[in-house]
Amino acid sequence: MASSLIRRAALGLGALAMAGSALTLTAGSASAASGGGCNGETWKQACVSADGGSVRFDVHARLATTDPNCRLELVRIDATDGWVDRVLSGPCNQWDRTAWLPNPSRGHAYKSELRVYWNGGEHPYDYIQSPLLNW
Repeated sequence: MASSLIRRAALGLGALAMAGSALTLTAGSASAASGGGCNGETWKQACVSADGGSVRFDVHARLATTDPNCRLELVRIDATDGWVDRVLSGPCNQWDRTAWLPNPSRGHAYKSELRVYWNGGEHPYDYIQSPLLNW
């Protein structure tokens, strides 16, 4: 009787330990990122954050221009290896855009960039970058 009780208690503790280690493993991807956030003013802002197992890139613009040549661009940047991805583009006005990077590389640092091409074309442009998000 006593050995049966001890055996059940040992099995219960073993199951509890396995459940605890499973929780620890699943929390790994969510807690892997540090830093990030937003940079800029309310009229021109770039943000980067962890969104589950992805990196989320956000840009916001409230520009007081009616120039039809002016355009905006959301750029995803991996500051570790120099990867640059010009994702979304649109006219200069009220503009809020989001892009994601699924399965980011461990040990890499990411940031978003909002580019403002005041006169259209490719150059010159103003920009604002988010703080770095370390994955």
